[in-house]
Amino acid sequence: MDTDGGLDRLAAPAASKRLRYSALNPANVGRLLPILSDPKVAGSTFDLPVIYTLADAQAWCASDPGDWRFIVERRDNGAAVGMVGAYLTSCEPGARTLEVGFLIAPAQWGRGFATEALESLLARCKASIPGVRVTSSAFSDNPASARVLSKCHFARRGVRSIWSRERNTTYAVLLFDQQTAPEPAPRPKP
Repeated sequence: MDTDGGLDRLAAPAASKRLRYSALNPANVGRLLPILSDPKVAGSTFDLPVIYTLADAQAWCASDPGDWRFIVERRDNGAAVGMVGAYLTSCEPGARTLEVGFLIAPAQWGRGFATEALESLLARCKASIPGVRVTSSAFSDNPASARVLSKCHFARRGVRSIWSRERNTTYAVLLFDQQTAPEPAPRPKP
């Protein structure tokens, strides 16, 4: 079965002001191991375990080749600061839906990297799949991720309960849909 609805692999987002992106794969996922194994990161995701080994990371990376995942790197020094990704949740022509996500190393929080990386991913997704609906989610106790989504023109559409492996419980998750970015106001003629 064609898991991506006939779509080719999504190319890495174009480099942004401070960041560049490379496709995540089992051979390079080790660069993210310090981030993926951080309990603060695992606690803000739905399925990462607390103790994360290179073998876990490689297996996760190879588990779903239909996902589009990218390492987020600083342009100035090449250091990995996190990842962004997307996967198709609906492949129906005219109703394609992508869910996007992001994670950033705690040492890099508060620097705008999540917003910059998500904006780059969204631009690539919209250019590659015209008319696609884009969704995302965040734990209800993660206001920073909700702010990132808001900055990227997402609006909250609801709440659902989801099982969190790290939290070992069912937890409330905020659901978001991306809205069309507002058009700039016309400038008055001089």
